[in-house]
Amino acid sequence: MTVSKEELYLLAKNVEWQYKLDEYTDNQLKTILSITEKSQKELTATLSKATITEWSEERTNKLLSEIQTLQTGVKASITEGIADASSLAGSAAYDAHSTILSFSGAATAVVGASMTAETLKSIIVKTPVGGNLLSEWVDKSFTSNLQDKIKKEIAAGLINGDSYRAITKRLSEGFPGTKREIETLTRTYVASVNSQAMQDVYAANSDIIKNVQWRAAMSNRTCLRCAGLDGHKYKVEDHPPIPLHPRCRCVLIPIVDKTSLGLSKSDVQKAARPYSIREGKIVGLGGKGKAIDAGTWAGNYDSWLKSLTPQQQKDFLGPRRLELIQSGNISFEDLVDRRTGRIRTLDELSDYKAKKSEFGDKVKMGMAAKKAEEMSKMALAKSMKESAEKTAAGIAKAAVEKVAENLAIKLADKVAKEMAEKIAKEAAEKAVKDALDLSMKAAAVSTKKGIESSIIASVEQKNY
Repeated sequence: MTVSKEELYLLAKNVEWQYKLDEYTDNQLKTILSITEKSQKELTATLSKATITEWSEERTNKLLSEIQTLQTGVKASITEGIADASSLAGSAAYDAHSTILSFSGAATAVVGASMTAETLKSIIVKTPVGGNLLSEWVDKSFTSNLQDKIKKEIAAGLINGDSYRAITKRLSEGFPGTKREIETLTRTYVASVNSQAMQDVYAANSDIIKNVQWRAAMSNRTCLRCAGLDGHKYKVEDHPPIPLHPRCRCVLIPIVDKTSLGLSKSDVQKAARPYSIREGKIVGLGGKGKAIDAGTWAGNYDSWLKSLTPQQQKDFLGPRRLELIQSGNISFEDLVDRRTGRIRTLDELSDYKAKKSEFGDKVKMGMAAKKAEEMSKMALAKSMKESAEKTAAGIAKAAVEKVAENLAIKLADKVAKEMAEKIAKEAAEKAVKDALDLSMKAAAVSTKKGIESSIIASVEQKNY
């Protein structure tokens, strides 16, 4: 898989920010968990003062009520601590992701996004997550691990004849479970606000970011769900939920190029993807092992996994999944449903190749049928178009002929009228001329006769 320098830079910077966020969370947890430790001491002191000689529902309920009062303030402090830690992290995350996407300001086309810690804290406290408010999650962390346990331990202790010290000791052992839940809750809230900040920055730059790529932490402790999604591309608004699980370290890298970001070649720094080899279990299963090896890798998770030793591959995938991949029956990307992020079971994977081939054939047949249908529709559309054009041409021709006929009739009428008027005019002029000529001839004859008469009269007079 070819990875551009821009993507490597963005990936490296996102991983760097993730490590800083983890370090910040670790420091905040010291303060938050110290509240839990204080609560444990106060609980132990309260139980130590109790005189438990016989089982009594009333006495037990009174003790539980006293413990509940004690824990109310503790839970409020822890809720406040988680809200403060998450809101401060979220506010910083908006700045961090804006800076990362803009290549520290070099990409002038990038629009920044921000939100104050105060606004974020209000959202965190008032918005339900997984159906519960933050305060309710904290309450569940205490209630599920302590209150029922206290009641059961007191009853069991009295039946077994245990001393209150033995009962108190067993109850104190329940606190590590509460601490783990508080730690998981804190890390989940911090990761969630960081993820939301990242997605808000991407949404603010939707004109230059159309797709994002899922990137899992390159580590042998990464869970299979996250590893299986590594490298897959999604629309900015359509991808599996992130974080995918508590303590998830995955990131979404925007698919960009220098042109859309307004970067020159010199603006893009070379970067490589960090990886680590750690002791212990996978992160999603509660692992916390220290790093025993680290470095950089330019490819995706699949290619990196293949570079590990056979035993390391087996530890990560499990013997059966590794065998299926090595036999060619499945590929690494087949391990996880890339649409939902669900790990496919061994039963599903065992005959996955055959089902995939069958599905591929069905897809090809479906595509062929669809293509044939489209071609049929195109032929029908062409025929209908030609028929329509022919009909339109006929109508147009008839219309033109009718118009021409009407014009010819009108023209003929006009010419006939003009000719009639001309003939009438010429006839009238000729009649006038003929009349004038006759008049002149008549006048000439009359004049001639008058002259002749005058001459005759004159001669006759002279003869007399």
